[in-house]
Amino acid sequence: MGDNPEAWGDNKRRQKDVEARWTMKHGKTHYGYKNHISIDRKHKVIRKYAITSDEVRGS
Repeated sequence: MGDNPEAWGDNKRRQKDVEARWTMKHGKTHYGYKNHISIDRKHKVIRKYAITSDEVRGS
């Protein structure tokens, strides 16, 4: 799934973020990025923050 569709011409590629990736979850395709946030609930502080392509699995 990770590649852009071959049907996308040069004009469409200019309008899309070609570094984002496709993934499938629960039978639906998703395109883009995923935010990963680790929060300290006691102190209400964000401890870690990362952005990955949508194909990356994990917390």
